Amino acid sequence: MKKIILIISVAIDTFLLTSCVKKAATESTAQDTIVSTVDTLTRNLENIADTAIAAAKQKLDVAKQAFEDAKAKGDKAAQDAAEKVLNDAQAAWDAIKNTTSGAVETVKNAANSTSNAATDLKDATVQKINDVKDAVSNAADNVKDKTTQTVQQAKVKINDGIDKLKVK
Repeated sequence: MKKIILIISVAIDTFLLTSCVKKAATESTAQDTIVSTVDTLTRNLENIADTAIAAAKQKLDVAKQAFEDAKAKGDKAAQDAAEKVLNDAQAAWDAIKNTTSGAVETVKNAANSTSNAATDLKDATVQKINDVKDAVSNAADNVKDKTTQTVQQAKVKINDGIDKLKVK
């Protein structure tokens, strides 16, 4: 009887501890997914920003070349028009460069915050899992102690009953 109760108690304890370990693996996977998604988003945004900056730079270079060509020809009207286009292209290039780098920095900061939050969540989850493991272990120990105590009391009563039968 004692062995059966001990086996059942160990089986329950093992089951509960195994369940807790699976939850920790799930939380870790969720954190990894969040970090991976944010990294992918950051890389995509950087690629978009690089493409936009390169396109604006190309238009700026074309405008510079048009201005230089108009200046070389001595055509004042073409030079004025090319200078206006050059100034607009320069302003657009600066704006795109500043906006995209600001957006990339914002996403990187958000990624770091998300990663930190995911790490905090993981740490809190691991702590809760450890707390549950401790509680289950303590409960299992209590069940084992109570079972042992009950078995000992039963043995004493049985032995007392056998002794009383022997006396008669």
